[in-house]
Amino acid sequence: MDPTKKALYTDKRASGLATDADPNLTTAADSFKEGSHNWIANKIVNSKSLNLHGSGTGGFQELLSALTDDDVYFCGIQATVNGKAKVYHLGYVGPNTNGMKKGKASMQKNAAFSVIDAHGELWYDCDLVELTADRVTQDIARMAAVGADQVQLA
Repeated sequence: MDPTKKALYTDKRASGLATDADPNLTTAADSFKEGSHNWIANKIVNSKSLNLHGSGTGGFQELLSALTDDDVYFCGIQATVNGKAKVYHLGYVGPNTNGMKKGKASMQKNAAFSVIDAHGELWYDCDLVELTADRVTQDIARMAAVGADQVQLA
Protein backbone atom coordinates (compact mmCIF):
# COMPACT_ATOMS: atom_id res chain seq x y z
CA MET A 1 0.00 0.00 0.00
CA ASP A 2 1.13 3.52 -0.77
CA PRO A 3 2.62 5.02 2.46
CA THR A 4 0.59 8.22 2.09
CA LYS A 5 -2.65 6.24 1.90
CA LYS A 6 -1.62 4.07 4.82
CA ALA A 7 -1.15 7.21 6.92
CA LEU A 8 -4.70 8.24 6.08
CA TYR A 9 -6.03 5.13 7.78
CA THR A 10 -3.59 4.65 10.64
CA ASP A 11 -2.56 8.13 11.87
CA LYS A 12 -4.31 9.41 14.96
CA ARG A 13 -6.08 12.69 14.44
CA ALA A 14 -6.97 15.35 16.95
CA SER A 15 -10.65 15.79 17.74
CA GLY A 16 -10.41 19.50 17.00
CA LEU A 17 -11.34 20.36 20.58
CA ALA A 18 -9.53 23.35 22.08
CA THR A 19 -8.81 22.53 25.72
CA ASP A 20 -6.85 25.70 26.41
CA ALA A 21 -9.29 28.36 25.16
CA ASP A 22 -10.90 29.06 28.55
CA PRO A 23 -8.46 30.59 31.07
CA ASN A 24 -10.92 29.79 33.89
CA LEU A 25 -10.66 26.10 32.99
CA THR A 26 -6.88 26.19 33.31
CA THR A 27 -7.08 27.87 36.73
CA ALA A 28 -9.77 25.50 38.01
CA ALA A 29 -7.91 22.44 36.69
CA ASP A 30 -4.78 23.57 38.53
CA SER A 31 -6.79 24.04 41.76
CA PHE A 32 -8.31 20.59 41.31
CA LYS A 33 -4.90 18.99 40.73
CA GLU A 34 -3.50 20.74 43.83
CA GLY A 35 -6.40 19.47 45.91
CA SER A 36 -7.97 22.80 46.82
CA HIS A 37 -11.11 21.78 44.88
CA ASN A 38 -12.56 18.26 45.00
CA TRP A 39 -14.61 18.36 41.80
CA ILE A 40 -14.54 20.01 38.41
CA ALA A 41 -17.13 19.96 35.62
CA ASN A 42 -16.44 20.95 32.02
CA LYS A 43 -18.57 21.02 28.92
CA ILE A 44 -18.08 21.60 25.24
CA VAL A 45 -19.21 24.95 23.86
CA ASN A 46 -19.86 25.53 20.14
CA SER A 47 -18.48 22.05 19.30
CA LYS A 48 -14.94 23.43 19.38
CA SER A 49 -14.00 24.54 22.88
CA LEU A 50 -13.91 22.87 26.30
CA ASN A 51 -15.06 25.36 28.92
CA LEU A 52 -15.30 25.28 32.69
CA HIS A 53 -18.86 24.70 33.86
CA GLY A 54 -18.04 24.72 37.58
CA SER A 55 -15.74 23.51 40.33
CA GLY A 56 -15.88 23.47 44.07
CA THR A 57 -15.13 22.08 47.47
CA GLY A 58 -18.61 20.77 48.35
CA GLY A 59 -18.03 17.24 47.10
CA PHE A 60 -20.15 14.96 44.97
CA GLN A 61 -23.51 16.46 45.98
CA GLU A 62 -22.36 19.93 44.94
CA LEU A 63 -21.17 18.51 41.62
CA LEU A 64 -24.58 16.92 41.04
CA SER A 65 -26.33 20.21 41.71
CA ALA A 66 -24.22 21.85 38.98
CA LEU A 67 -25.28 19.36 36.26
CA THR A 68 -28.36 19.58 34.04
CA ASP A 69 -30.13 16.84 32.10
CA ASP A 70 -29.74 18.44 28.66
CA ASP A 71 -25.98 18.48 28.15
CA VAL A 72 -22.79 16.39 28.25
CA TYR A 73 -20.31 16.98 31.07
CA PHE A 74 -16.72 15.89 31.52
CA CYS A 75 -16.02 15.91 35.26
CA GLY A 76 -13.26 15.06 37.65
CA ILE A 77 -14.06 13.81 41.15
CA GLN A 78 -11.83 12.92 44.06
CA ALA A 79 -12.30 9.79 46.10
CA THR A 80 -10.42 7.98 48.81
CA VAL A 81 -9.85 4.31 47.99
CA ASN A 82 -8.18 2.13 50.64
CA GLY A 83 -6.97 5.30 52.36
CA LYS A 84 -5.36 6.70 49.20
CA ALA A 85 -6.59 9.83 47.41
CA LYS A 86 -7.50 9.14 43.79
CA VAL A 87 -9.05 11.08 40.93
CA TYR A 88 -11.69 9.68 38.57
CA HIS A 89 -13.13 10.96 35.34
CA LEU A 90 -16.90 11.08 35.42
CA GLY A 91 -18.75 11.60 32.17
CA TYR A 92 -22.41 12.46 32.31
CA VAL A 93 -24.83 12.50 29.38
CA GLY A 94 -28.21 13.96 30.25
CA PRO A 95 -31.29 12.13 28.94
CA ASN A 96 -32.50 15.26 27.14
CA THR A 97 -29.23 15.74 25.23
CA ASN A 98 -29.68 15.65 21.45
CA GLY A 99 -28.10 12.85 19.44
CA MET A 100 -25.60 15.00 17.56
CA LYS A 101 -24.19 16.39 20.79
CA LYS A 102 -23.88 12.86 22.21
CA GLY A 103 -22.06 11.67 19.09
CA LYS A 104 -19.63 14.58 19.06
CA ALA A 105 -18.94 14.13 22.77
CA SER A 106 -17.98 10.49 22.25
CA MET A 107 -15.42 11.57 19.66
CA GLN A 108 -14.08 14.39 21.85
CA LYS A 109 -13.99 12.66 25.23
CA ASN A 110 -10.29 11.78 25.13
CA ALA A 111 -9.33 15.40 24.51
CA ALA A 112 -11.83 16.62 27.11
CA PHE A 113 -10.53 14.26 29.78
CA SER A 114 -6.88 15.04 28.97
CA VAL A 115 -7.15 18.19 31.13
CA ILE A 116 -6.70 16.07 34.28
CA ASP A 117 -5.07 12.71 34.93
CA ALA A 118 -7.23 10.04 36.53
CA HIS A 119 -7.20 6.47 37.82
CA GLY A 120 -10.33 5.49 35.92
CA GLU A 121 -13.28 6.63 33.89
CA LEU A 122 -16.98 6.34 34.71
CA TRP A 123 -19.78 7.11 32.23
CA TYR A 124 -23.41 7.69 33.06
CA ASP A 125 -26.31 8.14 30.65
CA CYS A 126 -29.25 8.43 33.01
CA ASP A 127 -31.57 10.81 34.83
CA LEU A 128 -29.82 12.93 37.44
CA VAL A 129 -31.92 11.33 40.21
CA GLU A 130 -30.37 7.97 39.27
CA LEU A 131 -26.82 9.32 39.58
CA THR A 132 -26.28 8.85 43.30
CA ALA A 133 -23.23 8.79 45.54
CA ASP A 134 -23.94 5.11 46.31
CA ARG A 135 -23.97 4.20 42.62
CA VAL A 136 -20.70 6.01 41.91
CA THR A 137 -19.10 4.56 45.06
CA GLN A 138 -20.05 1.02 44.01
CA ASP A 139 -18.72 1.60 40.48
CA ILE A 140 -15.40 2.89 41.81
CA ALA A 141 -15.19 -0.06 44.21
CA ARG A 142 -15.77 -2.49 41.31
CA MET A 143 -13.13 -0.72 39.24
CA ALA A 144 -10.61 -0.72 42.10
CA ALA A 145 -11.50 -4.31 43.12
CA VAL A 146 -12.26 -3.31 46.73
CA GLY A 147 -15.35 -3.29 48.88
CA ALA A 148 -17.69 -0.32 48.68
CA ASP A 149 -16.94 0.37 52.34
CA GLN A 150 -13.34 1.18 51.31
CA VAL A 151 -14.39 3.98 48.95
CA GLN A 152 -15.32 7.45 50.09
CA LEU A 153 -16.29 10.22 47.68
CA ALA A 154 -15.04 13.71 48.46
